[in-house]
Amino acid sequence: MLNNFQLVAITIKGNNATLYKVPITQKLQKNLAEQWHSQLKNFTENVQEISFDAGYNPESEERFAIDDFELPDWLEKHNSQSAAEIDSIGDNEGHLLEIKALSGFGQFNGEEVIVFQNFSPKHIIRANQSLLLKKGIYDTNTKPSLILGQNCSAVFFENDKKLVFLHFRSVNVYLPLADYYQEAAEQDIREILSHDTLLAENPDTLAKDAPQWFRKLNPYPH
Repeated sequence: MLNNFQLVAITIKGNNATLYKVPITQKLQKNLAEQWHSQLKNFTENVQEISFDAGYNPESEERFAIDDFELPDWLEKHNSQSAAEIDSIGDNEGHLLEIKALSGFGQFNGEEVIVFQNFSPKHIIRANQSLLLKKGIYDTNTKPSLILGQNCSAVFFENDKKLVFLHFRSVNVYLPLADYYQEAAEQDIREILSHDTLLAENPDTLAKDAPQWFRKLNPYPH
């Protein structure tokens, strides 16, 4: 399992990101350490790591991998030790709707890792919106509840500074991936369209009015 597991919420409001510890019982901490360890292994083992290309949709057995990935400052300074000391989301319920991801800090084979799960407001059960069975009688939740996912969306390995992920759009919500791809400038598109193997009907119009998805270039070619 993930040693020293700490569950942390990533909240984002505007351009400001904040981490909040999700306080859990010791028993639940152990169970989640095992579950998130399994998610990490299922996500990263027996898969093919490929260079990041924002215009490509990976197959089920493929994962994007970025080496020397730079975590944002608000995340880079924390590990499984320091994460236990940050403010609790339980004392900051007003920020629940700002949670964009849940992260599991821990140690995997002696290495610090961060395992990420996507999160959105639909993963919050508001107070008095669910029925809980207690000693044969159903009661309701008096506080908001968080729904945990069954799969991780990204993993960061501290030793190699490597980020492994599957979907650009969902991970880019809470991690800055935009810096790892570039858009083709108008002149770049003209040069591509002028290649002997291509025959564009109106290269000038295409180069000038190309949409964003067309302009995406992979700075880490296969």
